[in-house]
Amino acid sequence: MRTPNYVGRLVLLTATLVTLISLHEGRAQSLDFPPLDVSRMGIEVMKGNFEDVEGISTISSIWYIDIQEPLPSGEFAFIFEVPMAIYDEKDFQSVFGPITFDAQIMIGNPLVAMEFRSSGNGLGGYGWFGIRPPIVSEDNDDAQLYGLLTDFDRLDAFLTNYVSILGGGGWRGELSKSADGSIQFHFGLSGLELLATENYVESEFFLKYHAQFWYIMSQFSYYIGYNGVALVSDGDLDLGERTESQLTLGVRGNFGQVSPGAFIRFPLEKDLNDILSFVGGVNLLINLPGTQ
Repeated sequence: MRTPNYVGRLVLLTATLVTLISLHEGRAQSLDFPPLDVSRMGIEVMKGNFEDVEGISTISSIWYIDIQEPLPSGEFAFIFEVPMAIYDEKDFQSVFGPITFDAQIMIGNPLVAMEFRSSGNGLGGYGWFGIRPPIVSEDNDDAQLYGLLTDFDRLDAFLTNYVSILGGGGWRGELSKSADGSIQFHFGLSGLELLATENYVESEFFLKYHAQFWYIMSQFSYYIGYNGVALVSDGDLDLGERTESQLTLGVRGNFGQVSPGAFIRFPLEKDLNDILSFVGGVNLLINLPGTQ
């Protein structure tokens, strides 16, 4: 990745200051929050708009494929997710001749999780717990960097030398309801423990908070979300140096067994805005055969 020198240093700060929210942001929505007695598959693709980075190919992106499989009680479900980062650069002509770049495809750290729901309609409390074993190879460093910067919410999906233990909970409520639709809110806390597997890296712990407001209609819903994260395990940094935040705007459709969505995210801190102006994404939830 042809980046200015400060990017290499800032990605280390970014990887230390930000953590996972997409499980919450994806599963905690009304239409993104299918009943736990539904077997379903989700696909998500994201691309970042980077500042001062030249030559990134169109195919550069990160992908997530996940499966939800319910337990017989209907209150618990297993979640399995596989992340992937693709990075490629356009060929260009330098003073030394043509420069070509071989595309990198990297499989990230898979997630195995269990989710709990207090009610079948998606309102009320929920919680979840998961783990990511470290399988990321250090050979595809450009794809790894692209994944870390594009989706810093799930940095644990692309880190090496850490076992990631994740867990959290939250509450969904309804502010108002009419014939046209309803307004819902969602807030919660989550934690991410990074357990080092090598002596030259240190274990870290993060605390994350988030809030969202949704306008829910019959076929389309719109939302705005704010989330932040704090690095708890390093007391030497000021609070402003240990926190990051971002704003998300999104829309989701509901067409029976299929639910497509799109969103755009804006980092709110200057250190991230110097690298990444925004991230765009699309996703699709599909109820698997045999479910309602």
